[in-house]
Parts: sequence; structure tokens; C-alpha cells
Amino acid sequence: MIKIIKTIVLGILIILCLYQASMMWASQLNSTNSLLPTIGSLSSSLDLLDDEIYLLTPNKLGIVLDGDETKFTVIKKTSVFYASLYKESAAMLIEVMSGGDIYVEDVEVNDLFSSRSLFFTLETEISKDILIDVFNFDQDLLEKVDYITSFGIILSENVDHVFVYLISQDQKATIYAIDSDRIDTLSDSIEFYLDQIQENTNTLTLYDSSIFDDIDGFYKHTLLPTSDNNWGYIKELNFYKPFINIDGFIKRDVENYVNGFEPGAKWDYSQQDRIMYGNDTMLITYDSQGLFQYQLFVDQGDHNSGLVNSFIVANNFIRKDNQIKKQEFYLKNYYATDTGYVFNYGYRYNGFPIIMDSVLLERYGLGYPLVIEVSGNEVVSYERILIAMEDMIPELKTYSGDYRKMLEIFDENVSPTIPITDAFLGYYWSNEDSADMRWIIDYNRLYYSIDM
Repeated sequence: MIKIIKTIVLGILIILCLYQASMMWASQLNSTNSLLPTIGSLSSSLDLLDDEIYLLTPNKLGIVLDGDETKFTVIKKTSVFYASLYKESAAMLIEVMSGGDIYVEDVEVNDLFSSRSLFFTLETEISKDILIDVFNFDQDLLEKVDYITSFGIILSENVDHVFVYLISQDQKATIYAIDSDRIDTLSDSIEFYLDQIQENTNTLTLYDSSIFDDIDGFYKHTLLPTSDNNWGYIKELNFYKPFINIDGFIKRDVENYVNGFEPGAKWDYSQQDRIMYGNDTMLITYDSQGLFQYQLFVDQGDHNSGLVNSFIVANNFIRKDNQIKKQEFYLKNYYATDTGYVFNYGYRYNGFPIIMDSVLLERYGLGYPLVIEVSGNEVVSYERILIAMEDMIPELKTYSGDYRKMLEIFDENVSPTIPITDAFLGYYWSNEDSADMRWIIDYNRLYYSIDM
């Protein structure tokens, strides 16, 4: 009996120890800038597709923190604050730039980051025409702007105004001030979120600024994580191709996936390296490399339904993809065709961009991991590389990166003659089945990767 009791007690103690260890693990990782994905983060890309402000989605949402010295952090898309901060800020920008009693002044970019504020670095430049036609910006306020690369909001407790600013493609800044009473609800909401973030400063990843910390060689204001941050990250991601095993295609799973796009395709045809479905107007192909292609063969005429409608059509089509909820994705750029638009998307893991090696992309015959073409009111082409993450207990590494050493290596090997567009941490995808965390440098329209 005593032996049984001891065994039960020992079992309970083991369970308690495992529980406490798991809670310590969770508390370490569930900070504001946690590096492990949460269930909620998996669908965050879809959540942000609700309206056209997704066209203003930044690749970086930075915050200048309150304090005696200027400190910067970046709010990751996996943060509970990200979606609210972004949507409220975009709404404020659109409201301010719609016109009215506004004070306008040209300022130096260096002067924008001296007090608590938010700044948004856009993934792609946005033209004046789109700002006016899509977001109803007052044309008179954009007199000196052709394209913008960034925007921001400055909130000051001592001034009865809210300031927003635009940074143009030539890195010239214009600031716009309005009476805070006009947008007090939005202003109060943003202030609330910033206060919540400020209270958790000890959990934030801090960044150095190319402007404030004398980091030369960049085309625009760039943030790089400081070397004294003590946060964990997953070093390597391992992929597999969905619906494929050692025996070939898992036909039932492929058909379930295809039916999300085109229920009841009339015919199918299988080969060793691909499986195809179709009818009189549509062809769907999935090959052994993991490349999925949907093509619609219907003449849409020469009708272009415009950027916003094309974007809505593309987003509605994305929602048919029952694998997309397992994949973080983001809009990288778009361009007009004679009859519509092409939208190019990239992938992320837990907020970090996954940068595909150009040779690997060429092997798939794509320029981006996910490409949608809209013609008229229909998606005529949907191509994407299907990947799934292997179930694994992630191996966490502690960040000890040194961006100055990274820049020295880049200078020695590349000898840059023009400014660097950007530098950041991300996963470099050069093998079909894996990607590892590295420094990524965006220079002269090419990506360079350097070990951390």
C-alpha cells in the first residue's frame, strides 16, 4: 500500500513539474513580441483582408517609446495589438488627409522621431493617384508627393493637435496637423494601445535606428534589433508538400482541396508528377514540387473593374483556399494589366518574412510564392507554392545578433555603391524543404542573406 501511495505521489509531482515547466515556457514566449505563433495569429492575414486599407499594410510597424532617451520597438503582426493599432492608425490617416482645416509643413525626416509616435514603412510605394482615388486624400495636400513609402502619427499630450506625416519616395517628409477634437475617438484609442505596450517595456524587443544611432548606408529610416536583446527564436523551419506522401498524391485530399475552388470538376487526369482537374472553362493542376495552379479560360473583354474591386475579387478567391489559414501571407506589390490587376504575395512565419531564393522561385516558374491575376470581375489565374510546417518541438535559440558585424560582412563582399533599401531578420528559403533564420539585406532589387 505504501509503495502504491509513493508511486501516486511521485506521479502527481511529475505532472506538477511538467505543468510548471510548461507555464514558465509559455510565460517566456507570450510577451508582446513573442516569437512563437499563437492560434490567433494563423488567421491574422485573412482578418486584415476586410477592406482596402490592407493596401496600406506596412512591412514594419514601429513605435517611438516614451522616456528620457529615444527608444524604438516594432510591433509584430502576431501581437494582440497589431491589427487594432494598424486599423485605427490607417483610419486616422485617411480622416486627416481627406481635407479640412489642416496645417501643413515640410520637415526633415530626422525630426519626426523625437517624441512618442507610430510609423509605418510600406511594403511597396503607393502612388498619389491611388491615395486620391482609393483613400479619398485631398489632392491639394499631395502637391509635392508622387509616391509615398511611409506614414506616421505623432501624439502629444501637451498639444491640442494630432500630427500625421507622409514620407515620399525621395525621403522628403510633410507633416499635417489637425485639431485633436476632430478625431478624439481614434486618438484616444491609439493612446490606450500605446499605454498598454509601454507598460510592458521589459518584454519588448528594442531596436536601434539608422538615424539616431549613426548606422550609415541606408536609403530610408531603418530599425535593427539591438544586440543586448535576450529573446528566443526558432532557427530552422522544416516544410513538407501537402497531399503528397511516399506513394505519390493522396488523391482524396487533393480533391477536397480542389473542391474549395471548383466543386465537382468534370474530369481528372493523373500523371506521376502531376494531377489535373478541369471542365470546359477551367484547369487546376497540382504537381509533385508543390505548385498549385488554377486557370480560368473565359474572355473577360477589355473591362478593367478598378483596383479596389479587383482587390476584393482576389481576396474573396483567397478565402476559398482551405490551406491558407495555415499560412501567414502578405501583399508585396501589385500592378495593372490591360483588363485588371496582378497581386503578388509573400509568406511569413510568426511575423518574420520568408524570403525565397531567386533560383528556387525560378524552378517553380514564379516571381512570388503566391500570385493572383484578376481580369474584369474574375480570377483568371491563381498560382501558389503549397507548403506545410512539419509538426515539431521547436528548437529555440537565444538572439545574439550583431547588425554592425553583418553590415561589415556585406560591405566586404558586395562593396555597395548605392544605399541599402532595407535589412531585417527573416527566414531564407533556399532548399525546397527548409528555411533558416538569417540576416536579409534588400539591396539593388536583390536579396542577400548573411548568417546571424
